[in-house]
Amino acid sequence: MLAPSLFDDASHGLFLLTPETELSGFVEGELREAFLKSGSMVIHLALGDVPSGRLWDAIAASARGLMQGLHHDDPPAVVSPHRVSLLEELQRLHAATKAAVIVMLEGVERTGHEAHVDDWAAMFALKSARDQMNRPWLCRLGLVMTSASERSLAGLLRSNAAPFYGSIVRRLETEPISQSA
Repeated sequence: MLAPSLFDDASHGLFLLTPETELSGFVEGELREAFLKSGSMVIHLALGDVPSGRLWDAIAASARGLMQGLHHDDPPAVVSPHRVSLLEELQRLHAATKAAVIVMLEGVERTGHEAHVDDWAAMFALKSARDQMNRPWLCRLGLVMTSASERSLAGLLRSNAAPFYGSIVRRLETEPISQSA
């Protein structure tokens, strides 16, 4: 079970350092389920499955996929040949669902300075979308980034040239959920 204080600063994003062996199961299981139970729309991407330079497109496609899942009888949306901003895609999803949108990026090791320039730009676009959609009293876009590498997470937030400068890396400590006898 997660400590409640872990979510106290969620409007700025959660940057979770976790052992590699626990990363996938926790993110796909407990954390994702907690957000879904709260009524949030969850975009979950394991970055190892996203081709380099395609993070922006993968997030946008996931948002569109969630929207299409809401409107089974609607014809497919016409996709513009021009790239729509992540802000616009995420705002559309929020407007359609009236729910908070949570973008969970698992394994952010490859999004640092050495990353493909488009993946680095996608991180700045996510930060900008978060800043524009959220208010101090209202979280419309939550960001959760996990990594087994503290250095990778630090690269996203410990320099004024980093997209999430000033945020805090939290070490994930989980406790087993107790079974009632």
